[in-house]
Amino acid sequence: MAQLNETRMVLIGRTGGGKSSTGNMILGKRKEDEERFDDKTSGSSKTKQCNYIKELVGRKMIQVVDTPGLFDTDGETKTTDSLMEIAKCLIVSSPGPHAFLLVLSIGRFTPEIEKSIRNLRETFGEDFLSRTIIVFTRKDDLDHDKISIEDWKKTVPKYLATLMEECNQRYIAISNRYEDTEVQVNELFALIDELVKSNGGTYYSSARYVKVETEIRKMEEMQKAEIEQQRQEAIKSHSAQR
Repeated sequence: MAQLNETRMVLIGRTGGGKSSTGNMILGKRKEDEERFDDKTSGSSKTKQCNYIKELVGRKMIQVVDTPGLFDTDGETKTTDSLMEIAKCLIVSSPGPHAFLLVLSIGRFTPEIEKSIRNLRETFGEDFLSRTIIVFTRKDDLDHDKISIEDWKKTVPKYLATLMEECNQRYIAISNRYEDTEVQVNELFALIDELVKSNGGTYYSSARYVKVETEIRKMEEMQKAEIEQQRQEAIKSHSAQR
């Protein structure tokens, strides 16, 4: 049985976007702490499977689940594999997460990232957005240019602006440096508490895992069929050229 004062959250984002360091910040971890999420800067995904840390933060038991880099573009991690691993977080965070933290780095919002978010929504259902907070990292870049998050928001692509609206404007900009994190952690916790309250204290049920798994399998089969069709077309094209 889950503890009365427990909050469970799942981190979703791309490799190198500040996902793991966001988890460390939430848990009050420092660079020298042994038990923390791997947040080293790297060109390849460090988090291949769901990893979680659960401990008391202040007076609240916090569980943070770190997931594979969903938006990786190096081809090393397949989208369906990443979605399946993220789906497993519903079991890891049993009886289910209170909040999904969609971690996006301030900067270029690519078509690949948009496509991945669309896949997330299709796979996890619209209930996913009602439990999502968008966490924009690299706030220090905005601070350097003396730009507020509100002004920056006016410049984002239409899909991202719409996404923020559909998340009921639940977003926050943070710096992932390990100095002066208390204020932004408190702001994030306030957003999470507000989200949990708006959902009546309920969570995204792990009972949805079976349905999610089915959707991912469908996506996988469609991708295989598309690849096979391309292969057959290539064979026909090659034969016609002889």
